[in-house]
Amino acid sequence: MGPFTTRPRPTLKRRFQLPLVILLAALWGLTIGSDAYAAPANAVSNAEQLIAQYTALWHEPDPARRLKTIEQIWSVSGQHQTPRSYSAGSRALNTEITEFQAQFPGATVTAHGVMRTHNHLLFNFTLRGISGAIIVEGVDYMRLDDSGKISHVVGFF
Repeated sequence: MGPFTTRPRPTLKRRFQLPLVILLAALWGLTIGSDAYAAPANAVSNAEQLIAQYTALWHEPDPARRLKTIEQIWSVSGQHQTPRSYSAGSRALNTEITEFQAQFPGATVTAHGVMRTHNHLLFNFTLRGISGAIIVEGVDYMRLDDSGKISHVVGFF
């Protein structure tokens, strides 16, 4: 390639490979030889249920009902980060979801490919518009606190 030749843009899949490998390596490093990160048995065994409750939040139209669920599954100081947003605490997350619903009315979020190790969960998600067309696909990393509540979610898309 010459000095002014442009390189082809990496595909979405290629852009996520390195961050995903780094994230998995970090998770692996945190858990090797240590019980300090061991989750309560019920938190690990109910990972899929917790993720289902979390994704259902994004569909719940009633802010009061949604806040009640958030407070049941979210730690008091829980954080949510994506390339487009950041929120800390249950009320901020509730506001973020309200704004999401205004931007994507009728959209659905589904999770699949759940992986877990101790207090750490990793899963794929798909956001579909009201027509069923895929808006975005990505990966969420979720960390649980010692009580099994969500303490941190980082979305990659």
